[in-house]
Amino acid sequence: MISASKSDTIQTIARRARVSIATVSRVMNHPALVAEPTRRQVLQVVHERNFSFVRRRRPAPRRASSYGMVTGGSRKRGVRRIGFLAPLLTTPTGPARNVEAITEELCQGIQQVLAPREIELVLNHYPLDAPPTTCPTLGRRVLLPRSLRDSDVDGLLVRPPANRATLIEFCRDRKAVVLGNTFAGVNIPSVLVDDLAGMQLIMDYLFELGHRRIAFAGGPLQSLLHLRRFQSYQTSLLGKGMVPDQRLMKIIDVPILTNEEVEKIFREALDQWLKLPEPPTAVVASADGYALGLLRAARGRGLRVPEDLSITGFGNMEYAAVTEPPLTTIHMDQRATGAVAAALLLNLLDGLPCPSQALIQPHLVERRSCARIGK
Repeated sequence: MISASKSDTIQTIARRARVSIATVSRVMNHPALVAEPTRRQVLQVVHERNFSFVRRRRPAPRRASSYGMVTGGSRKRGVRRIGFLAPLLTTPTGPARNVEAITEELCQGIQQVLAPREIELVLNHYPLDAPPTTCPTLGRRVLLPRSLRDSDVDGLLVRPPANRATLIEFCRDRKAVVLGNTFAGVNIPSVLVDDLAGMQLIMDYLFELGHRRIAFAGGPLQSLLHLRRFQSYQTSLLGKGMVPDQRLMKIIDVPILTNEEVEKIFREALDQWLKLPEPPTAVVASADGYALGLLRAARGRGLRVPEDLSITGFGNMEYAAVTEPPLTTIHMDQRATGAVAAALLLNLLDGLPCPSQALIQPHLVERRSCARIGK
């Protein structure tokens, strides 16, 4: 943990070191996961600003409320601490930058709500595919990172892991709000982008451009995120008087793949689509990563985008603006998601009404990956 004056915050370090808040957090908590040059860059700023890394002593609790949570202690009255659990997805070249970017945006939104109230935010990373583990001493599952269990956090903000049971264990007996819940039947307040509305925006846009043969490229339907977008795709076609064609739907069942694997899958899908009597003129992807794989697959098959095939994404990741051509996609306001989630959690802590789900409205970002067809 960093010890410093109020004016010297983790944001100060990130800004001066020209890295993300998430990267500074990893240098503090998981330095082995950060490349040596980046680690030195952050530590240099830390020393220049006279920061110091110290281990926070666990306050002596006056009364235990539930495992990992305490009330009372030595904190100043009225000052609260919120924990934020964010996934860490590592690749052969280091942490996945798209996951980092989302965490960074969410943190900025959360801080907009917490900072004016002088509420501390404790950021912790966990492996995205973390399975539930058992603590033999306590005889029950324990997943909350030690730094959060040892800190007297009042509530949790959680980006969901790949495992439903893990999410439930994170939030067990705690005041918690999930940012982007992807599981059904989880009775935890959540804040998410309106996926149905986002896909409807994409479909309306393509129809306006004259497209009628529109294919779908999506992720595992066990995830509510991809399922909602797939359902909206089908509903949109039906609403326009068209029968969804199963031959134009490619669902990837594996949740985590490399860019090369995604590209290979979509090269095969394109080969099948191009053999149809009426091949698609456009493809909607349920995530920008899939759209990127489609762009590469199309280039490998000699297809011009958007002249021969229009492609859209979903998410507006940082690379969407620099693909060739730049990707038309749906923007999800992660700062708003973070801010709304923080506000809902504070309501929970204050005993105020809290909706089971809050929706953030997306908007279309038009770039150059789509073209008008027909008259």
